[in-house]
Amino acid sequence: MNKQSWIGTCIGGRYRLETLLGQGGMSHVYLAEDLKLKGKKWAVKECLPVEADDMTFFLEEAEMLARLQHPQLPQLVDYFTTEDGKGFLVMDYIQGPTLQDLFEEKGRELPVAKIVHMAFQLCDLLHYLHTFQPRPIIYRDLKPSNVMLNEHNQVRLIDFGVARHFKHGKQSDTMQMGTIGFAAPEQFLGLQTDARTDLFTLGSMLYYLLSGGQYAYITQKPLEQIRTDLPEALTSMVRLLLQEHPQNRCQSAMEVKMRLRSIYSESTAAPEALNLQTPFITSTPDKLIVIGGLFAGVGATFMAITLARILHSLHIPNAVVEQPTIEPDLVYAPLRR
Repeated sequence: MNKQSWIGTCIGGRYRLETLLGQGGMSHVYLAEDLKLKGKKWAVKECLPVEADDMTFFLEEAEMLARLQHPQLPQLVDYFTTEDGKGFLVMDYIQGPTLQDLFEEKGRELPVAKIVHMAFQLCDLLHYLHTFQPRPIIYRDLKPSNVMLNEHNQVRLIDFGVARHFKHGKQSDTMQMGTIGFAAPEQFLGLQTDARTDLFTLGSMLYYLLSGGQYAYITQKPLEQIRTDLPEALTSMVRLLLQEHPQNRCQSAMEVKMRLRSIYSESTAAPEALNLQTPFITSTPDKLIVIGGLFAGVGATFMAITLARILHSLHIPNAVVEQPTIEPDLVYAPLRR
């Protein structure tokens, strides 16, 4: 059955496919209505195996997604196969444009501040994947069309079709996959991919976005020759990420994040350099703020929520986590004689 033939059909006993959201070489993604939970919409991904009777990749992706628990990664809610051997993943439907859509809509010119802020978030996502237990996950296909943005400019990483677990001691990947223009050299040389592979693709994507849609492997030019207005710290970081040999690149997503943080720090001193209307929100170092009260009802929760709202109004990302107990950590009981 071709991709259009699925439209209007009910699969898995409860998901009616309404329209095609996107397609790639290995999958088609549909918007589906949940016939059991009325009004609920899901993104249903039809996975196309390399061979008609080979569901290995489908099962690997399903098992991988089922274990991921991150608010900016797709949440898998169901998966199944049909009688003819097709595999389907049911995931939360993320509304909003892809980064590629936004890039095209804006004439392939986005504010540098916005691009760097998205990269900052992607570093956190890659760090989560690269430190995932029991085995790190290598995404392998970072590109603008696999990044979605919500109304608050938070990134969501989608499509784990070519992601894989990293195995120490393995000399090569089973298959060489990636998108030409963004993929790292080792992906096409039959070599082992690791966290530094994802960092190369991050550098490729930054080069693409900052250069107005040019590919580093085609231009063979340093980014600073194309954009003379960019901070040197930014262009040098992109150059470092795009090194051919993995050992010459940044070695972790957190290293990239720290370099980005230095760019933010510089921009707060000279915001006009990045055309900023307000200071960069992430120039503020990560902090853990603990608010506690000795007794229930003294207002600790109210104070925490108030502080969170103030930080939100200043566009500073934050999260409020309340200790699930009403018992005080410290009890004062005077001694009785």
